[in-house]
Amino acid sequence: MKNLIEITYQEKKIKIAWSFTLLDDLTDDVLFSSLSDQEREIADNFSSHSRAKEFAAGRYCIKDAFAVYTSGTKPQNITTSAGVWGNPYIEGSDLNISIAHTDKCVIAVCTSGSFPIGIDIEEYKSSNDELIISQLSDTEKKIAAVSSLDSEALHILWAAKEAASKLLRTGFRLPMSLFEVSNIIQEQEIWHVYFDSLEVLSVIAANTKSRIVALALPTGSIIVNGLEALCIMDKIWKD
Repeated sequence: MKNLIEITYQEKKIKIAWSFTLLDDLTDDVLFSSLSDQEREIADNFSSHSRAKEFAAGRYCIKDAFAVYTSGTKPQNITTSAGVWGNPYIEGSDLNISIAHTDKCVIAVCTSGSFPIGIDIEEYKSSNDELIISQLSDTEKKIAAVSSLDSEALHILWAAKEAASKLLRTGFRLPMSLFEVSNIIQEQEIWHVYFDSLEVLSVIAANTKSRIVALALPTGSIIVNGLEALCIMDKIWKD
């Protein structure tokens, strides 16, 4: 199965390739053999093996998503680098990529360089609720209160902020007020998140059982197909 999401934006057809892996599903040999010499040097400088493996898994997923998008074989000889704000990119390519990880898994997306995207993945744990609430504005707390501060809504809201910050390639280096959510709407298993200041972008998110996946896109993007595969994968790949 090709890991592709097809969307339309202003009558244009856009494809987004994605790759997801659980860290325990791939051996060290597979992960580290996918690194370029430059990437291997970076991995060797991490203080712990677990952090180096997480880095390698991220680069593996970036290259896998790149291969899906370009319909090519897995590019073992390409190199990823970090932009001035830490955003990853593939050297010699103008494609947009975004990556996210938890302590157990990594996800990467790849699409046209003219189309901004941002991805986030968060573990869905009710023990995170109080921490998330402490980071919300009064307006966002009122929005979440509509769902009685439902844990799922809180995680969706936070993942949406993370995804938006990655679309902008700044992370949270900008004031948090810029990422204030103005509305969240649930349609069946999919959530749509909108921002007060960032009206040009919005987020589509889903609870995939034990994780929240959030994809930031230009506002007006319409998913044609492919999202369902991304949403059910975690229900199939149980921890």
